[in-house]
Amino acid sequence: MFHTTTEKNLEYGLLRRGVGAVERRARVSEALAWAGLADKREVPPHKLSGGEAQRAALARAKLLNPALLLLDEPTANLDGASRKQVLDLVTALCMDDHTVVIASHDPEILRLAILDRLVVAGGRIVPDEG
Repeated sequence: MFHTTTEKNLEYGLLRRGVGAVERRARVSEALAWAGLADKREVPPHKLSGGEAQRAALARAKLLNPALLLLDEPTANLDGASRKQVLDLVTALCMDDHTVVIASHDPEILRLAILDRLVVAGGRIVPDEG
């Protein structure tokens, strides 16, 4: 999967699940557009920026519709604009009835109104002030 395109990278999970080629291409095109990556379909995944790679990962998750999505520091090392794009997609997934668990030091994530929060500080669960 390292010497391929972003489109083929997203297609892979659907291929493994036996989804036909026509449906696969349509669903991947929709997911790329959803993530704002329609113009990156032919770009190798390793050439994507950090924010683009995170959005591609979220698009792949949306395609595969897991029962639970675990995100570990999804906004780490992203600039402000990329962080906002990723958080907007995470919010969209939550609004679309996906269960998402996020581990993060990013205070912006705590401000997402759609999330139930469990705050841990100093190794202890502390009251949620958000």
